Amino acid sequence: MKAFIRTNLAILFLLISCSVNAQQWQTFDRPFEFGVRAGVNLSRVNGLKNPDISRVANKPSGWAEDTKNIFGINLALTFDYHLSRKVYLSSALQFLTKGTKFDFREDRPQYILSSPDSKMNQFYLQVPVHVGYKFQLSRPVRLSVHGGPYVSYGIGGHTERGDMIRKIDRETGLQMGGEMSLNDYAQIEKGIAREADTFSDKGLRRFDFGVGCGVLVEYYQIGFGLNYDFGLLDLSNAGDKVKNGVGYLTVGYKF
Repeated sequence: MKAFIRTNLAILFLLISCSVNAQQWQTFDRPFEFGVRAGVNLSRVNGLKNPDISRVANKPSGWAEDTKNIFGINLALTFDYHLSRKVYLSSALQFLTKGTKFDFREDRPQYILSSPDSKMNQFYLQVPVHVGYKFQLSRPVRLSVHGGPYVSYGIGGHTERGDMIRKIDRETGLQMGGEMSLNDYAQIEKGIAREADTFSDKGLRRFDFGVGCGVLVEYYQIGFGLNYDFGLLDLSNAGDKVKNGVGYLTVGYKF
């Protein structure tokens, strides 16, 4: 009988201990959480066909071929509000670099001028508003999925030609002769545009809007995130359906 009572008291004590520990863990999800976050981006400007991203005096603008992803960075102050132990609202003030690599091409009277390895950089301040849902994988580990809209504003950026110039035959599409440095070609064609502002009347619009989604794994106060943002607005001033796309990995800490 005494052994039975001791056994039941031990089980009761264990259940109470587990309940207290669970409650202590649940209180870690405070209504408001603030943090910092940093990471790397991989972005591309989609639909970059005929934007007026560079201009030579009294000559038509060029177009982009063979667009590629470009690496960048992101930094953020984060703000979370918990509607319950599992559902939360997440926002942030982000600084992101976006852009793309491409082959910039322009018409000339007898050939097409090609500038491989040209780059477009965009610097944004961005505010996302996501709804998230948390899964408790273990006492210290949580998995969250989240998604929602974002707004962003371009605060700077430049578009520049690659260092080398090629001449492409208009009929065959083959390269004519060898490559020439941009500096050497500038001696032939005076006033050739080397660089231009990304955001301008002849470039891209500053305001952007889209939707994003992501997953977040948290270990106590440290979080590892994977996100992707889909731009929904046409950024081109030339009517070309130019939209941003960027994926990023992040590491964050909540205070």
